[in-house]
Amino acid sequence: TDTDGSTFSLREICERGDCHAEFVIKLVDYGVIAPLDEVPEVRQWKFDVAALSRLQKALRLQRDLKLNL
Repeated sequence: TDTDGSTFSLREICERGDCHAEFVIKLVDYGVIAPLDEVPEVRQWKFDVAALSRLQKALRLQRDLKLNL
C-alpha cells in the first residue's frame, strides 16, 4: 500500500473515481488494476492509492479517446 496505508473498498474506489463497479471489475479482469488480496468475493476487494490513480487514468483515457471497455 501507499505510505499512509490507505485502502479503499470497491464502493469507496467507485465513489472516488466517480464510476460504476462494473467498470472497476472490467479493469481488474483486464489486469489494469488489482485488489490487494486474492479474495473471491468482489465486495471484499480492497484497493490502494496506486489502484485509484490507475482507475482515474483509465477513466480519463476512456473519456478523452472515447474508448469502449
